[in-house]
Amino acid sequence: MADANRDCFMSRQHPGMDPATNVRDLQASSATAEAGRVVPAAERERGPCNEREAGGASLNAGRLDERFGTLDAGRWLAAAAVVLYHCSGILQHKPFSGFFQIGYHGVDFFFALSGFVIANAHLRDFGRPIRFSAYARKRFLRIYPPYWVATLLTIAWAFIHPSDQRVGIESAVLNLLLIPRSSVDYPLVVPAWTLFYEVLFYIFFGLLILMPRALARAALLLWPLAIYRFGVELHQGTFPSSFLMSKLILEFFCGVGACLIYSYLDRVTAVGVLILGLAMMGIALALEIAPGTLPVWVDQLPSLARYGGSSAAIIAGLAAIERRFGSLRSGVTDQLGNFSYSTYLIHYLVLMVLAQSGLMTRLAPLASWLVWSILALVCLAVGALFHKVLERPAVGVCRWVLSRQRACGV
Repeated sequence: MADANRDCFMSRQHPGMDPATNVRDLQASSATAEAGRVVPAAERERGPCNEREAGGASLNAGRLDERFGTLDAGRWLAAAAVVLYHCSGILQHKPFSGFFQIGYHGVDFFFALSGFVIANAHLRDFGRPIRFSAYARKRFLRIYPPYWVATLLTIAWAFIHPSDQRVGIESAVLNLLLIPRSSVDYPLVVPAWTLFYEVLFYIFFGLLILMPRALARAALLLWPLAIYRFGVELHQGTFPSSFLMSKLILEFFCGVGACLIYSYLDRVTAVGVLILGLAMMGIALALEIAPGTLPVWVDQLPSLARYGGSSAAIIAGLAAIERRFGSLRSGVTDQLGNFSYSTYLIHYLVLMVLAQSGLMTRLAPLASWLVWSILALVCLAVGALFHKVLERPAVGVCRWVLSRQRACGV
């Protein structure tokens, strides 16, 4: 993500607190994995995005909602990176020479992973309007119930510890619906600004499901091409074009590209693509940590190539490795994937509470690295607790309400 993005984070301050925001999917990002199912070996070899029948290419050859253990772990690591970034931002003296300021790039991974997950689960639904309601219900349950709970907790804290920030009825409604008012708008749950883009991508993919298949395929190609040619960097341009044509959206399409290629990769190529992605990401982060240490042409590569492309290569490599060598999914990776969204949503409020309640003052005599470590552990622990105690029940209630509406024909 561009430096302007980070600067915008750091400029959004709350009383008694100095951190930036996240990220998402910062989600993030956002973000999400679909429940798996047992699949025949022949179907697994075809791949989710490119099944072929005797008559030619087909997107209807069967469903494959896979959950990859390595990607669940990667999603949690991306959320943790954002947490570490904000924990560093809240401290006056940055630990480890500010190394973890690069953590905000966890958002780039969130966006690419969201594109991969949505394409892997729903690419074959193009031209099948009957699948739209299931798609919309799944996306709604993934994003909104946990976000609403985090928003209500943020509002509750605002009543306990009032600030100069005032939120009107219109703003609150738009916040709850995740509708931005400008290209620099932030919701009450500050890291959830990435969900604006997440929801936009979900809407776009939903429209592709409703379209005739040929038109959907054309739209899937034309929107990213238009953004690449006419798009703007984050927080530049005039709203709403600056939002609809933000180059951040291209990172979702990097994930779609990863979905389209990963099942074609054999074992050797899969490992090579993963190594390439990790190398690209390492070079990009090295440029952030120590500018000028690499050739000028590398430094001039666009952010999309540095972070969107490298994230997509990592995702494609990991998914292909699990496809070729065997699944690495486990109960641990499932839990890490489940904790990622809740951690992303709630950690900023945790830091705000710690800062505004005076608890940070008590930690001031300690070394900055120790304070940073304590903050990070608290945020990660609260994120896991939020998932188990609040996110799961909230999703369950919303799922029950939706099922009752369907039963009543609403």
